[in-house]
Amino acid sequence: YSLGSVGRWLYQSVAGIDTDNEEVGFKRIIIAPKPAAGLTSVKAHYPSINGLIGSAWETNGVNITLTVDIPVNTKAVIDLTFMKGSAIHNVGSGRYVYTGELAQHF
Repeated sequence: YSLGSVGRWLYQSVAGIDTDNEEVGFKRIIIAPKPAAGLTSVKAHYPSINGLIGSAWETNGVNITLTVDIPVNTKAVIDLTFMKGSAIHNVGSGRYVYTGELAQHF
């Protein structure tokens, strides 16, 4: 059980890959990573029924770049509230790259 909990935390919190409870089968994905002190980069992929979901970020403690891959026939909500001038984006399938300053430096 403990290893599953760590895996879930890594995917859902650190990489930010999660399901939307309103749509089943990864038809809509939530991407909401939570960068934290001590981590400079994360790269995660999840093989959903619709294709490979990807979330990767890299930071120097001040600036961050987030790359997100959303599979075909899928929608996503990308939560960038960890960045200054934060926003939430509703997107379709494709690759999305966001670069900006962290709201909280570490």
